[in-house]
Order: sequence, then C-alpha cells, then structure tokens
Amino acid sequence: MLTAGHNLMWESSRMMLPEHVECILDWRKSLDEEKKPIIDEQQWEEFGQTIQEAIANNQRVKFTIWKDGFFEDVKGWVHNIDPQL
Repeated sequence: MLTAGHNLMWESSRMMLPEHVECILDWRKSLDEEKKPIIDEQQWEEFGQTIQEAIANNQRVKFTIWKDGFFEDVKGWVHNIDPQL
C-alpha cells in the first residue's frame, strides 16, 4: 500500500523480480569494465626480465593482470615458469 509521506517513486522497486535485479546488477558491473590491453614485444621482454630477476634473487613480485574486463593485482614469489602455457 502506498502511503503519503513516503518515497512513492521507489515503492514499486520492492516488487522487482530476481531476474530483473540480476540484470540491473550485471548492467552496473558492465559500466566499470575495461578493455583488454594490448601488450607489445618490449613489455613482454620487461616482464621476462622482472620474472628472471625475481627467481634469481628470491624476490616478491607484483603484477596487475586483466581478467574478464577488470584489473586485479597478483603478488607472490615465482618458483618456476611453464613455457608451454
């Protein structure tokens, strides 16, 4: 029941179907997505050097990766490299 003095504009949003809520949340998330960056040969070489130095000196590394439209930081130690991937 709509009552005077309340926010009548948003009263109907209480009755949204779960499917509609999910679509709205997906839409909001898509607004923040970023395009996948293009990595050139020089950047690949820099990554390789950084990884080799980290292995040789047992140093912790931090990389920012792109995954499914978003960037996230990955931190840790490099123990080995699988060239097959």
